[in-house]
Amino acid sequence: MSFFSNLTFAQPGKERNPYILFTGLVLTSDSLKAIPYVNIRSNRRGLIGYSDQYGHFDVVVKKGDTILFSLVEKVGSWHVVPDTLSGNRYNVVKLMTQDTIHLSTIYIKAMP
Repeated sequence: MSFFSNLTFAQPGKERNPYILFTGLVLTSDSLKAIPYVNIRSNRRGLIGYSDQYGHFDVVVKKGDTILFSLVEKVGSWHVVPDTLSGNRYNVVKLMTQDTIHLSTIYIKAMP
């Protein structure tokens, strides 16, 4: 009787799993307060998650992805996930600034 084993070895220079857990905090740049419910978008997959009420987020991304953090009253912030990471986790602290919106003047007149 003979038994054969099928062993698979990773090739040098090739990653078996290109996905990583991308976690962190989204904070205001002036007072370092948590920003809740920030949209997190990937350039490849679109919307992939939100920050929670404490500004914490954790999403699965691919190495080399470009991630956009956006919120209506804040300036959007881009982050490129390095493609040279050796581990399967990546942590950041994103700082976002207030976006000033200028609206044109509105004149309200009484009806006759």
